Amino acid sequence: MKKKVPRVTVVSRKIKPSKPDLPTSRAKRRWLTGKELEKRCPQLASWLKPLARWSQDVVFVSDAENGYKVRLYTANHIYHIKAIPKRYLGCVAIARKTRVAEDWFRGNDLRDGKWSRATWQKILGDIVSYELEPAGTPSWDTVKDMQETRHAKH
Repeated sequence: MKKKVPRVTVVSRKIKPSKPDLPTSRAKRRWLTGKELEKRCPQLASWLKPLARWSQDVVFVSDAENGYKVRLYTANHIYHIKAIPKRYLGCVAIARKTRVAEDWFRGNDLRDGKWSRATWQKILGDIVSYELEPAGTPSWDTVKDMQETRHAKH
């Protein structure tokens, strides 16, 4: 009786060499310090500097394949800004919390355009307007109470 020898099939495939440590891979992504960004892209650094002090963790910048990814965090949203020096600026807003009965995070595209101070200002304006919440209309009773309180003091 012959012994059964398991068959082994070898398939030769040409494996493409991996790209050297692309900064876009999540495992390799590293946040840049303010000083690093000032050296690499002084214009973007100058636009970001007024938003927060570098010592505070509110503005995060990392390398991207051909530019930078900026993240700004607020209580309700994360803003992803894609910055490709001399070419493009764009922003996406993503909610940090889901709504009741939803299992996804809502998001919206905000302004984008060519690399310019004007586009940057439009993005900042969109972020501020996205964060604003309605103050609400006071009820007639509240207005009446405020008027009575004001008149009582005089």
